[in-house]
Amino acid sequence: MWAVLPRPASRPPDCQSYMINYCVGRLADTLAHLERLGVPVEKHEDSEYGRFAWIHDPDGNRIELWEDLQPGRSPSSSR
Repeated sequence: MWAVLPRPASRPPDCQSYMINYCVGRLADTLAHLERLGVPVEKHEDSEYGRFAWIHDPDGNRIELWEDLQPGRSPSSSR
């Protein structure tokens, strides 16, 4: 599953106006796979909404990876 989310008001206006969010089954496995491919992980964190990590695609677009700890929710309803 994936979603395109609007830029949160807390982000500076010079940031991109959207962020792509991919819901992944197991974030740790996804990050291990990306790291093996040489994709740098910007940061990762756990929150009450689930586990998150951020990477950039080859064009520099920020991508959020999300492991929902309560399966069945959509990214837009969790934040």
